[in-house]
Amino acid sequence: MTDILPITSNRKTGISSRNSEVIHAGIYYPKDSFKSRFCIRGRQMIYDYAKQRNISHKRTGKLIVATNSTQMEKDLPRLLQQGIQNGLHNLKLLTGDEVTQNYESDITCEGAIYSPYTGIIDSHQFMLSLLADAELHGAIFATNSLVTDVTIQHHTNHDNDHSNSTFTSNSNTTNNYPIHNHYAAQPQPHIPSHSSSSMPQFVITTQDDTKLSCNELINCTGLHASIIASKLVQSAHTHIKSHNHTPYQTPPQYFAKGNYFKLERQKHAFSHLIYPIPESGGLGVHATLDLHGNLRFGPDVEWIQMKHTAKNYDPDAIDLSVNSQRAQTFYSQIRKYWPNLQNDTLAPDYAGIRPKLTHPHLTTTTTTTTTT
Repeated sequence: MTDILPITSNRKTGISSRNSEVIHAGIYYPKDSFKSRFCIRGRQMIYDYAKQRNISHKRTGKLIVATNSTQMEKDLPRLLQQGIQNGLHNLKLLTGDEVTQNYESDITCEGAIYSPYTGIIDSHQFMLSLLADAELHGAIFATNSLVTDVTIQHHTNHDNDHSNSTFTSNSNTTNNYPIHNHYAAQPQPHIPSHSSSSMPQFVITTQDDTKLSCNELINCTGLHASIIASKLVQSAHTHIKSHNHTPYQTPPQYFAKGNYFKLERQKHAFSHLIYPIPESGGLGVHATLDLHGNLRFGPDVEWIQMKHTAKNYDPDAIDLSVNSQRAQTFYSQIRKYWPNLQNDTLAPDYAGIRPKLTHPHLTTTTTTTTTT
């Protein structure tokens, strides 16, 4: 059986690259949640993998700083307790004096949590290594494969060849959605079990009218995941209803843009990552280092405005340029913990998009945990 993994032609523009390149400890998430379990296990797997493959990375450590008494008395103890519940027993609660004397002399704060688990990694080296490993194990990567439709069909075992994928031609459609990778799958519709004489088959239609049929499909299309899932659910509803199953409802997906600014024309002495108390939609405007010692700040939270839901919204239409006028907000946020930041030292760097299940401008949304 051949594994086929279509991806976009440019791996530098997706969720995997437009981020802080931070290896997180797993502090913020509820105990035993998928996010907590995957983050904690994944963090150690990434460190081990990066060491084995000689991928550039560094365990820098991280400070979550409280800049007022309320954050010191309420927020830091809550985050510390959450981290301990998640098995992070080496977290330290520090006073402001301990931070300046032993960790970061330029930081001003009431106190902080120190995480020795947190680090940074070269995300592009990491992705290239994953690509090489996948190809070594027989995966085939088809770049520039834009998906226009995904449907579910049902065939008998007599008609279904399980050892191969098949390609045919189909009519044109108008909306194009890129497949990015093959490592995660959310959300998934409920597909009822079948007898040995009948198997579901997924049919993927691409921009050039090629059809790919397969017995197993993993939807991990990044910002387009909800759109692809909606197509699958729509195709599956007729069969699900005939088996007396409740149709699966794909949750709406929203987008929060995160802007980054880099420090220029001012020296710094930071050796740790500096994070404020988390805010709605993200982890606050934090200070992160790259592997060359350069300092960047971000992301902020800029909610993408939309009339309805992401089901009718093309993520590729989002403007990824950084608005230089947002720097004024960055200066005020950063100076809460680094008051010595000079004027005219922040320059636009890049922006990324975070998919969300909630939007602050909508009242009928469900609660979800935020991440960066």
